[in-house]
Amino acid sequence: MADYRKALFSIKLQVGGLKYNLLAGDTPCDLGIETDPEELKKFDFLKDAPVKPQFKFNQNKGINWSVFKSYSDEYIYEPTCENFKEMPDEIWNTIFKKQYWDSINGDQIKNQGVANIISYIALKSNGVILSSALLERKLKEFGFVPKVKPNENILTINISKLDDEYTDFINELDAKGKSPELFDSLFFGYESDIIPLDQRSEDDILINKFYFLNKPYASSIKDKTLFIGGILGVIGGLVILSRLKW
Repeated sequence: MADYRKALFSIKLQVGGLKYNLLAGDTPCDLGIETDPEELKKFDFLKDAPVKPQFKFNQNKGINWSVFKSYSDEYIYEPTCENFKEMPDEIWNTIFKKQYWDSINGDQIKNQGVANIISYIALKSNGVILSSALLERKLKEFGFVPKVKPNENILTINISKLDDEYTDFINELDAKGKSPELFDSLFFGYESDIIPLDQRSEDDILINKFYFLNKPYASSIKDKTLFIGGILGVIGGLVILSRLKW
C-alpha cells in the first residue's frame, strides 16, 4: 500500500513556500505586500486597472492560514505567525497526513504514484471535494460508474473524505496495469483545468518537478526503465551539446 512519507518530498518541492492569495481577507500577520505594479498586473483582471499594493501572503507550502489556524487544537501545535511562516516539517507533515492524505484514503491505495497525485491535487485544490470531482471525471474515462445513493443529499454527503468506491476502482485499475495511464490522466487533467496552456508562465510548465519525481512510482518496471532511461538520455545529450565547440 502507499505510504504518505514517500509523497512528502516531491509535494513540498512543488508547492514551494510563502505565497499570497489575491484579495485575501484573513492574513496571519504582516508578511509583507507586493509593491511592484508590474507583478500584480500579470493577473488578467488587474492588467488594465489602477493597482494598489494591498495583496498579502497567507499561504505556506500549500497550506492556507485558515487551515493552519483551524486544526491547531486537534493536531496540537501553536497557531502562531512564526510557526506559519517557518512551517516546520512536523507541523506540515501532520496537516498533510490528516487533512489531505487521509481524506483521499491514501493508505488504502495500492499504487504509490496514484496516491501521491491524488493527495497533491487535494492539497492544491484546498480540499477533497474539488479533487474528487476531477477524479470522478477521469475515472469515468476508464469505465467507472458511480453508485447511486438514493438517500444521499447535500446535507448528508461526506465532503471531507473520498468514498471507498473510488479507492476500490483505483485498485482494480492498478491490478490491470492501468496506474501509469491514470497517473498521467489525473496530472494533465488537473494542470490543464487550473492553468490553461495559453496562460502558463515559465514557473507553470506542464511537466513539473512533481511529475518527474512521481511518474516512476506509478509505472511498471518496464516503464520505469524507459522513463528514467529517457531522462538520462536527455541529460546526456545536453551535456554533450554543452561541450561542443561551435
